[in-house]
Amino acid sequence: MRRRSIEGAVRVPLLVALLALAASARAGADAALGTPVGARLVTLEEAYGLAQRDNPTLEQMQARVRGATAEVGRAWSQLKPTVNLSGSYTLNDPVVSFDLGAFAPAGSPASDPIVIQRRHQLGLALQAGVPLFRGPAYQQLGVARKGVAAAELRVVRRRQDYLLRVAEAYYAGLGASEVATALEEKVGVDQQNLAVVRARLEVGRVLRSDVVRAELVLVQDEQALRRQRNALLAAQRRLAILIGLNEPIALRRPPEPAAVPADESAMLRTALNRRADVAALRLDIAAAEQARKAVTWSFFPTLDLSLLYRWQNVAGFADRRDTLAIVATLGLPLYEGGLRYANRRSAEARIAEGQAARAELARGIAETVVQLRADLLSAEAGLISADKAAALAAVIVDEMASRYEAGTATQLDLLDATQRRLEARIDLTRSRDARDLARIALAHELGQRQPFEREARR
Repeated sequence: MRRRSIEGAVRVPLLVALLALAASARAGADAALGTPVGARLVTLEEAYGLAQRDNPTLEQMQARVRGATAEVGRAWSQLKPTVNLSGSYTLNDPVVSFDLGAFAPAGSPASDPIVIQRRHQLGLALQAGVPLFRGPAYQQLGVARKGVAAAELRVVRRRQDYLLRVAEAYYAGLGASEVATALEEKVGVDQQNLAVVRARLEVGRVLRSDVVRAELVLVQDEQALRRQRNALLAAQRRLAILIGLNEPIALRRPPEPAAVPADESAMLRTALNRRADVAALRLDIAAAEQARKAVTWSFFPTLDLSLLYRWQNVAGFADRRDTLAIVATLGLPLYEGGLRYANRRSAEARIAEGQAARAELARGIAETVVQLRADLLSAEAGLISADKAAALAAVIVDEMASRYEAGTATQLDLLDATQRRLEARIDLTRSRDARDLARIALAHELGQRQPFEREARR
């Protein structure tokens, strides 16, 4: 009678623990995962926003945009007027003057000598130039503007690349956190099971080997949990570095990413039309073609208008101290050592290089789209299978716990069922993460906006 009461007392905690394990497996996905004490909860949306704040990678690309913008200003300088003002002071020795009185007839009124060169002579010159027509300069301005647009597009692509890294790190942290949570719950069940087996050993219902087996399972799961916690800390730290945080963080599973089109040819068209780096290469080719036009325009004449105003404190033979000259200059470059022909060959080489780079990129996109599409299909199929397997494992654990309490199943059967339940749960987590990441990676390859990217940029 006493033996039965002891057995009944130890059966209930084990059954409760197993049922709690199944319930927590269903509810744990909606909670913040792997939350250390005092950790900051970071959603995927917030991670995207933090990743773009004080980001050295993006700052480097923005600096290139500023450099390209400076090239636009340099191109404009060839088309804008120029104004120069200069002043001078000259100490002359000797002083030069001309006395007209020496040549005047006797009795003529005296006149002051005409000073040609003073000892202290001052001068002021104002020069302005207006380019009326410079054919190459207009084309070079277009080249510079296309350079700015291409640099901005490369910033967009680099930002998308970085956000993909953030998403990969975020889901790696999610997976590590959920696995750690599952192992923590499994360790709790192991502890309950060990207590039950020890109690049964006291009443002679189990062998000593059953206790040793339960202890071994507990130790193995505790070591697996320790390793998983280390992996979780590393994953969280890597994500924190990517988003610029220096504090413990916790993660929450985001909504399921949107599905992408299944048609492979439609995917490729979307990628070639929407990807920023493809558009940047198109602009590079257009800029090289415009640079070739600039070389052609360099064979045409140029027309400039210049104005020169001078003032000095010596009038000389003139009746005023200032002069004004307006000059129109028509220039025709005849020979410059073959520079224009070299520039043309250079522009044609850049055109060919850009076209080859665009073809290579298109081929790489097609190859990657095929692979990512296959990965996504495999991940979706694997998720369906993993979901069914997890549901089956949960049912088997419940049934095996009841049978174990009824005495129709052994401890080994129960341990095997709980282990399979753990493995199925881990496989479900990894399959779900693989599906979500495959969707995000495929959307990134197609040049589509990352989830939450619009909000993160606000």
